[in-house]
Amino acid sequence: MGWTGAVVMYIVFWFIALFIILPRGQKTQIEQGEIEPGTPGGAPADINIPRKFLWATIAAAAALGLYAGVTETGLLTLQDFDFLFPDSFKEPPAGG
Repeated sequence: MGWTGAVVMYIVFWFIALFIILPRGQKTQIEQGEIEPGTPGGAPADINIPRKFLWATIAAAAALGLYAGVTETGLLTLQDFDFLFPDSFKEPPAGG
């Protein structure tokens, strides 16, 4: 994997991690008892974005390390997942 592939995979992993982490630990304004005028009561009271960005960054780095380790060492290849592909997706035998 080249550096551009690594950057693209890191960005993908970062956004996936962010969307998984965003709703964790949220309390609504109703639960906090302090509803800001003009906002719905179900809106988050304190979202703490910098902390969530930090956790998404750490999780994406770990996922990229795991992904690169598995793919670059050849531990898993596409042929290991042959059971997922129906026969119609496989290449026809040579000469036939």
